[in-house]
Amino acid sequence: MRKVDRSSVPFPNRLLQQNLTEDNLAHLENYKQISGSIYGHQDVKNSLKMLYFDKCYICEGDISSGDYDVEHYLPKRYFPQLGYTWQNLHKACTGCNLAKENKNFFVTDEEGNVTDIKLLDPSSLEYDIADYICFTIDSKAERVDIGQNPIVITKAINTIHYLNGNYPSAYGKELCYLRSNKSSSFLRFCNETLVEHRGRLREIKLTISTYQLPEDSALLEIDQSICQSLINADNEYLSDKAPFSTSTRVQLFPTLRITYAELIRIKNHMKQTLGM
Repeated sequence: MRKVDRSSVPFPNRLLQQNLTEDNLAHLENYKQISGSIYGHQDVKNSLKMLYFDKCYICEGDISSGDYDVEHYLPKRYFPQLGYTWQNLHKACTGCNLAKENKNFFVTDEEGNVTDIKLLDPSSLEYDIADYICFTIDSKAERVDIGQNPIVITKAINTIHYLNGNYPSAYGKELCYLRSNKSSSFLRFCNETLVEHRGRLREIKLTISTYQLPEDSALLEIDQSICQSLINADNEYLSDKAPFSTSTRVQLFPTLRITYAELIRIKNHMKQTLGM
Protein backbone atom coordinates (compact mmCIF):
# COMPACT_ATOMS: atom_id res chain seq x y z
CA MET A 1 0.00 0.00 0.00
CA ARG A 2 1.42 3.39 -0.98
CA LYS A 3 0.31 7.00 -0.69
CA VAL A 4 -1.31 8.43 -3.84
CA ASP A 5 -2.44 11.91 -4.80
CA ARG A 6 -5.71 12.14 -6.70
CA SER A 7 -5.00 15.72 -7.71
CA SER A 8 -2.17 14.38 -9.90
CA VAL A 9 -4.60 12.66 -12.28
CA PRO A 10 -7.66 13.90 -14.22
CA PHE A 11 -11.03 13.82 -12.51
CA PRO A 12 -13.08 11.26 -14.49
CA ASN A 13 -15.30 13.10 -16.93
CA ARG A 14 -18.14 10.57 -16.49
CA LEU A 15 -18.40 11.41 -12.79
CA LEU A 16 -18.66 15.17 -13.23
CA GLN A 17 -21.89 16.46 -11.73
CA GLN A 18 -23.09 17.82 -15.07
CA ASN A 19 -22.70 14.37 -16.63
CA LEU A 20 -24.85 12.58 -14.06
CA THR A 21 -28.53 12.67 -15.02
CA GLU A 22 -31.41 12.74 -12.57
CA ASP A 23 -31.92 9.03 -13.25
CA ASN A 24 -28.22 8.40 -12.50
CA LEU A 25 -28.46 10.30 -9.21
CA ALA A 26 -31.59 8.36 -8.28
CA HIS A 27 -29.42 5.21 -8.29
CA LEU A 28 -27.73 6.50 -5.15
CA GLU A 29 -30.87 5.89 -3.12
CA ASN A 30 -30.59 2.11 -3.55
CA TYR A 31 -27.23 0.33 -3.80
CA LYS A 32 -28.74 -2.35 -6.06
CA GLN A 33 -29.34 0.29 -8.74
CA ILE A 34 -25.80 1.68 -8.71
CA SER A 35 -24.46 1.05 -12.18
CA GLY A 36 -21.04 -0.37 -12.95
CA SER A 37 -21.28 1.28 -16.35
CA ILE A 38 -20.95 4.61 -14.52
CA TYR A 39 -18.50 4.01 -11.65
CA GLY A 40 -16.60 1.53 -13.82
CA HIS A 41 -16.66 3.76 -16.93
CA GLN A 42 -13.51 3.88 -19.04
CA ASP A 43 -12.90 7.46 -17.86
CA VAL A 44 -12.73 6.16 -14.29
CA LYS A 45 -10.49 3.23 -15.26
CA ASN A 46 -8.14 5.54 -17.12
CA SER A 47 -7.71 7.82 -14.11
CA LEU A 48 -7.30 4.87 -11.76
CA LYS A 49 -4.59 3.46 -14.04
CA MET A 50 -2.69 6.75 -13.79
CA LEU A 51 -3.14 6.70 -10.02
CA TYR A 52 -2.37 3.06 -9.26
CA PHE A 53 -0.82 1.86 -12.53
CA ASP A 54 -1.43 -1.90 -12.87
CA LYS A 55 -1.48 -2.57 -9.14
CA CYS A 56 -4.09 -3.26 -6.49
CA TYR A 57 -4.49 -0.32 -4.14
CA ILE A 58 -4.46 -2.56 -1.06
CA CYS A 59 -1.80 -5.24 -1.66
CA GLU A 60 0.10 -3.71 -4.63
CA GLY A 61 -0.23 -6.99 -6.50
CA ASP A 62 -0.01 -7.14 -10.29
CA ILE A 63 -3.35 -6.70 -12.07
CA SER A 64 -1.95 -5.93 -15.52
CA SER A 65 -4.04 -8.81 -16.89
CA GLY A 66 -7.12 -6.63 -16.39
CA ASP A 67 -8.52 -8.93 -13.70
CA TYR A 68 -9.50 -6.26 -11.20
CA ASP A 69 -12.52 -4.44 -9.81
CA VAL A 70 -13.29 -0.74 -9.64
CA GLU A 71 -13.88 -0.91 -5.93
CA HIS A 72 -15.76 1.28 -3.46
CA TYR A 73 -13.61 2.01 -0.41
CA LEU A 74 -16.76 2.56 1.65
CA PRO A 75 -18.96 -0.28 0.34
CA LYS A 76 -21.84 0.82 -1.86
CA ARG A 77 -24.12 -1.58 0.00
CA TYR A 78 -23.80 0.56 3.13
CA PHE A 79 -22.89 3.90 1.57
CA PRO A 80 -24.95 4.09 -1.64
CA GLN A 81 -24.71 7.89 -1.63
CA LEU A 82 -20.99 7.47 -2.46
CA GLY A 83 -21.59 5.10 -5.36
CA TYR A 84 -20.41 7.61 -7.97
CA THR A 85 -17.97 9.59 -5.79
CA TRP A 86 -14.48 9.70 -7.29
CA GLN A 87 -12.74 9.88 -3.88
CA ASN A 88 -14.40 6.58 -2.94
CA LEU A 89 -13.28 4.61 -6.01
CA HIS A 90 -10.14 2.51 -6.18
CA LYS A 91 -8.54 -0.27 -8.18
CA ALA A 92 -8.54 -3.62 -6.35
CA CYS A 93 -7.56 -7.17 -7.21
CA THR A 94 -10.33 -9.73 -6.83
CA GLY A 95 -8.64 -11.32 -3.82
CA CYS A 96 -8.50 -8.10 -1.81
CA ASN A 97 -11.97 -7.00 -2.89
CA LEU A 98 -13.47 -10.27 -1.67
CA ALA A 99 -11.47 -10.26 1.56
CA LYS A 100 -12.66 -6.74 2.33
CA GLU A 101 -16.23 -8.05 2.59
CA ASN A 102 -15.28 -9.77 5.86
CA LYS A 103 -17.27 -8.30 8.74
CA ASN A 104 -14.06 -7.68 10.69
CA PHE A 105 -13.38 -4.78 8.32
CA PHE A 106 -16.60 -3.03 9.35
CA VAL A 107 -17.12 -0.41 12.05
CA THR A 108 -20.70 -0.56 13.35
CA ASP A 109 -22.82 1.48 15.71
CA GLU A 110 -24.96 0.15 18.56
CA GLU A 111 -27.74 -0.73 16.12
CA GLY A 112 -25.41 -2.69 13.86
CA ASN A 113 -25.25 -0.09 11.09
CA VAL A 114 -21.93 0.08 9.25
CA THR A 115 -20.45 3.53 9.82
CA ASP A 116 -16.90 3.12 8.52
CA ILE A 117 -14.34 0.49 7.54
CA LYS A 118 -11.11 -0.50 9.25
CA LEU A 119 -8.84 -0.11 6.25
CA LEU A 120 -6.35 2.62 5.36
CA ASP A 121 -7.20 4.78 2.37
CA PRO A 122 -3.99 5.54 0.43
CA SER A 123 -5.62 8.58 -1.19
CA SER A 124 -6.91 10.10 2.05
CA LEU A 125 -6.51 13.87 2.40
CA GLU A 126 -6.75 13.57 6.20
CA TYR A 127 -3.68 11.41 6.85
CA ASP A 128 -0.58 9.96 5.21
CA ILE A 129 -0.53 6.17 5.39
CA ALA A 130 3.28 6.27 5.73
CA ASP A 131 2.72 7.78 9.20
CA TYR A 132 0.85 4.63 10.22
CA ILE A 133 2.23 1.64 8.34
CA CYS A 134 5.51 0.40 6.87
CA PHE A 135 7.20 -2.87 5.91
CA THR A 136 10.08 -4.65 7.59
CA ILE A 137 13.04 -6.29 5.91
CA ASP A 138 11.13 -9.58 6.36
CA SER A 139 8.29 -8.18 4.21
CA LYS A 140 5.93 -7.94 7.17
CA ALA A 141 3.65 -4.93 7.59
CA GLU A 142 4.02 -3.11 10.91
CA ARG A 143 2.83 0.00 12.72
CA VAL A 144 4.55 3.35 12.46
CA ASP A 145 4.09 5.51 15.56
CA ILE A 146 4.17 8.90 13.84
CA GLY A 147 0.42 9.09 13.22
CA GLN A 148 -1.60 9.38 16.43
CA ASN A 149 -5.21 9.68 15.23
CA PRO A 150 -6.99 6.85 17.13
CA ILE A 151 -9.48 6.20 14.33
CA VAL A 152 -6.69 5.89 11.75
CA ILE A 153 -4.64 3.74 14.15
CA THR A 154 -7.54 1.27 14.25
CA LYS A 155 -7.61 1.26 10.44
CA ALA A 156 -3.84 0.73 10.34
CA ILE A 157 -3.86 -2.16 12.81
CA ASN A 158 -6.58 -3.96 10.87
CA THR A 159 -4.86 -3.27 7.53
CA ILE A 160 -1.64 -4.75 8.92
CA HIS A 161 -3.62 -7.71 10.24
CA TYR A 162 -4.87 -8.41 6.72
CA LEU A 163 -1.59 -7.77 4.89
CA ASN A 164 0.20 -10.17 7.23
CA GLY A 165 -2.20 -12.99 6.42
CA ASN A 166 -4.19 -13.01 9.65
CA TYR A 167 -7.60 -13.03 8.01
CA PRO A 168 -9.69 -16.00 6.81
CA SER A 169 -8.75 -15.17 3.24
CA ALA A 170 -6.83 -17.58 1.04
CA TYR A 171 -5.34 -14.72 -0.94
CA GLY A 172 -4.54 -12.72 2.18
CA LYS A 173 -2.54 -15.64 3.54
CA GLU A 174 -0.40 -15.58 0.37
CA LEU A 175 0.54 -11.92 0.63
CA CYS A 176 3.59 -12.29 2.91
CA TYR A 177 4.96 -14.96 0.58
CA LEU A 178 4.32 -12.86 -2.53
CA ARG A 179 6.06 -9.83 -1.04
CA SER A 180 8.93 -11.92 0.27
CA ASN A 181 9.32 -13.65 -3.08
CA LYS A 182 9.55 -10.29 -4.86
CA SER A 183 12.12 -9.04 -2.36
CA SER A 184 14.17 -12.21 -2.75
CA SER A 185 14.12 -11.78 -6.51
CA PHE A 186 15.36 -8.21 -6.09
CA LEU A 187 18.18 -9.35 -3.81
CA ARG A 188 19.26 -11.98 -6.33
CA PHE A 189 19.24 -9.32 -9.03
CA CYS A 190 21.44 -7.04 -6.90
CA ASN A 191 23.86 -9.85 -6.10
CA GLU A 192 24.18 -10.73 -9.77
CA THR A 193 24.54 -7.20 -11.16
CA LEU A 194 25.34 -4.54 -8.57
CA VAL A 195 26.93 -5.85 -5.38
CA GLU A 196 30.34 -6.35 -7.02
CA HIS A 197 30.27 -2.67 -8.05
CA ARG A 198 29.08 -1.37 -4.69
CA GLY A 199 32.34 0.50 -4.12
CA ARG A 200 32.09 2.26 -7.46
CA LEU A 201 28.43 3.00 -6.82
CA ARG A 202 29.38 4.67 -3.53
CA GLU A 203 31.95 6.81 -5.35
CA ILE A 204 29.33 7.88 -7.86
CA LYS A 205 26.82 8.59 -5.11
CA LEU A 206 29.27 10.91 -3.32
CA THR A 207 30.22 12.80 -6.50
CA ILE A 208 27.05 12.57 -8.54
CA SER A 209 26.64 16.34 -8.89
CA THR A 210 30.01 16.51 -10.71
CA TYR A 211 29.90 13.09 -12.38
CA GLN A 212 31.42 13.08 -15.87
CA LEU A 213 31.90 10.55 -18.64
CA PRO A 214 34.86 8.32 -17.65
CA GLU A 215 37.85 8.53 -19.97
CA ASP A 216 39.04 5.04 -19.04
CA SER A 217 37.26 2.48 -21.24
CA ALA A 218 37.15 -0.19 -18.54
CA LEU A 219 35.62 2.24 -16.04
CA LEU A 220 33.18 3.45 -18.68
CA GLU A 221 32.02 -0.12 -19.24
CA ILE A 222 31.50 -0.61 -15.50
CA ASP A 223 29.51 2.62 -15.22
CA GLN A 224 27.35 1.68 -18.18
CA SER A 225 26.66 -1.67 -16.52
CA ILE A 226 25.78 0.05 -13.22
CA CYS A 227 23.47 2.51 -14.96
CA GLN A 228 21.65 -0.21 -16.89
CA SER A 229 21.26 -2.29 -13.73
CA LEU A 230 19.80 0.70 -11.86
CA ILE A 231 17.36 1.27 -14.73
CA ASN A 232 16.33 -2.39 -14.67
CA ALA A 233 16.04 -2.47 -10.87
CA ASP A 234 13.79 0.55 -10.88
CA ASN A 235 11.55 -0.70 -13.68
CA GLU A 236 11.18 -4.25 -12.40
CA TYR A 237 11.27 -3.88 -8.61
CA LEU A 238 11.29 -0.38 -7.16
CA SER A 239 9.25 2.16 -9.12
CA ASP A 240 5.67 2.98 -8.18
CA LYS A 241 4.62 0.89 -11.19
CA ALA A 242 6.36 -2.27 -9.95
CA PRO A 243 4.26 -4.80 -7.99
CA PHE A 244 5.00 -4.84 -4.23
CA SER A 245 7.50 -1.99 -4.66
CA THR A 246 6.78 -0.40 -1.26
CA SER A 247 7.95 -3.52 0.59
CA THR A 248 10.75 -4.27 -1.88
CA ARG A 249 12.33 -0.82 -1.41
CA VAL A 250 13.04 -1.74 2.20
CA GLN A 251 15.80 -4.04 0.88
CA LEU A 252 17.56 -1.28 -1.04
CA PHE A 253 19.58 0.52 1.61
CA PRO A 254 20.81 -2.60 3.48
CA THR A 255 21.96 -4.07 0.16
CA LEU A 256 23.42 -1.13 -1.75
CA ARG A 257 23.67 1.62 0.91
CA ILE A 258 21.57 4.04 -1.12
CA THR A 259 18.05 5.28 -0.61
CA TYR A 260 15.44 5.16 -3.34
CA ALA A 261 15.66 8.94 -3.82
CA GLU A 262 19.43 8.60 -4.24
CA LEU A 263 18.99 5.75 -6.73
CA ILE A 264 16.70 7.90 -8.86
CA ARG A 265 19.11 10.83 -8.78
CA ILE A 266 22.11 8.63 -9.67
CA LYS A 267 20.23 6.78 -12.40
CA ASN A 268 18.90 9.92 -14.07
CA HIS A 269 22.23 11.75 -13.96
CA MET A 270 24.14 8.75 -15.29
CA LYS A 271 21.60 8.17 -18.05
CA GLN A 272 22.01 11.73 -19.27
CA THR A 273 25.81 11.75 -18.99
CA LEU A 274 26.30 8.31 -20.54
CA GLY A 275 23.68 8.87 -23.23
CA MET A 276 21.66 5.82 -22.23
